[in-house]
Amino acid sequence: MGYQEKLKRLCAAYGLTQQELGERVGMKKNTISRILSGQQEPKLQEAYELARALKVTIDYLVSDAPEAGPHVRLVEVTDDEMILIRSARIIGVDVALRRVLNAPPSPGDDPPTPLPEPPRRSR
Repeated sequence: MGYQEKLKRLCAAYGLTQQELGERVGMKKNTISRILSGQQEPKLQEAYELARALKVTIDYLVSDAPEAGPHVRLVEVTDDEMILIRSARIIGVDVALRRVLNAPPSPGDDPPTPLPEPPRRSR
């Protein structure tokens, strides 16, 4: 599936018209129309803005991967939030949630896994 088809499907999934997509990314409707029809290749910055507006990566748009669609989201996170995400991946989401909520461990849980040390920030 080419990037034009992926863009069309993403617009449909989000219920966006060409006009609305253009407004989100700062392009005219006729530019969006030419990109979606394959008459015009988007410039790198335009591809970035399209991917960002549709909450996917540029890699997804240009790769041969048939699916990854709207459930893949780009979000900005702080360094502290990234530490929490990495910790949850290491110890497991259920254990991480119980720790955050200060809930007692469930019967049969493994002993607590120590959290990784946060990276040192150079100044």
